[in-house]
Amino acid sequence: MNTFTTLSLCSAATVLLAAGPASAVLVFDNGGDNTFNTVSAVPVVVEDDANGNPTTLNVEDGADIDDPEPPFNPNDPYDGINGDTAMEVRDFSIANISGGIFRQDLDAEDNSTVNITGGTFEDDIYVIDSSRVTMSGGSVDEDVYVEGNGEFTLSGGSVGEEVYVRNNSQFTMSGGSVGEDVNVRGNSRAVFDGGVVNESVEVRGTAELTVNTAEILNDLIAQGNAVINFFDGSVADDVEAYDDAVIYLSGGSFGEDIEADLGGTIDISGGELFANGVGTLGVGFGVDGDGRIILRGPSFFLDGSPIGPGLIVPDTGLLSGTLLDGSTFSDIPFTRDLLPQFDDRGIIEIVIIPEPASLVLLALGAAVAAPRRRRR
Repeated sequence: MNTFTTLSLCSAATVLLAAGPASAVLVFDNGGDNTFNTVSAVPVVVEDDANGNPTTLNVEDGADIDDPEPPFNPNDPYDGINGDTAMEVRDFSIANISGGIFRQDLDAEDNSTVNITGGTFEDDIYVIDSSRVTMSGGSVDEDVYVEGNGEFTLSGGSVGEEVYVRNNSQFTMSGGSVGEDVNVRGNSRAVFDGGVVNESVEVRGTAELTVNTAEILNDLIAQGNAVINFFDGSVADDVEAYDDAVIYLSGGSFGEDIEADLGGTIDISGGELFANGVGTLGVGFGVDGDGRIILRGPSFFLDGSPIGPGLIVPDTGLLSGTLLDGSTFSDIPFTRDLLPQFDDRGIIEIVIIPEPASLVLLALGAAVAAPRRRRR
């Protein structure tokens, strides 16, 4: 069995050294406020003291934390972080990171809090077990994983690759950028109040996404029983709903095709549609396999002729119209396909909602037509 010796660096931190195969961890667990701005060739752990008081570690410029891969040691209680983790923040402890270089993963777990205003993270960030990470600066070269009731807030800085949000977790973005996709799954929630996603956003399972504003440079996709509410911002390419997912579009700009397939629904009451023209496949509005697109507004035209409320009957044609927010689209192709495993073709439904001025006229007309009581 391995035994550990403790080497005191200062009153704040200790290094635990394993006898046998080399491994060591720099531990901050004094329940106080500490500063770190030097080089460490071993991972750093921040955790509560023996009485449950949280420890705070302020990481500044000059910090450079690496974790070389040691030989596997089954008797080492820190072996799970050796070799792939630069820093682990545990319990209710706090790390405030304004600078430095993290050459391996940053792990936030067990109700901990990490505030990032600067620094470079050359690997992944994990936000798990009800922990919270806020990021307003700095850069992550790879991915951010948010799981198990974790919360990740991005208001500045950059994530180089993807953000994964799973298992009842929360992602809030009001600024900054994500280099590739954002994936939201498993009853998780995401809210976009700004920022840029350089590729696609995919929402699956029972997850929900609210977009108050954001820039999405590829597709917006919903699957399973997911729900997306899109109020403003932009999607450069396609909007797609599958299975029983629902996407509500009430504002913003949408670049190319709008497709509801395999039971998915896209409910459109506003926004600039086909801002970049119809996609390369010329789909326009596409529905198949019980998919449904709902268009809400005061007036619509099928192949140049005005149409009333109800379902579109032809399988192909051109649609024009004015949406509820006043946005217009003109001569957009549509296709209602029939898939072998479904009984019906996809559905395009028109819902007529009069403009406010028309509503006023209708109300006045009803008032004039109403019978007057006789005076006695």
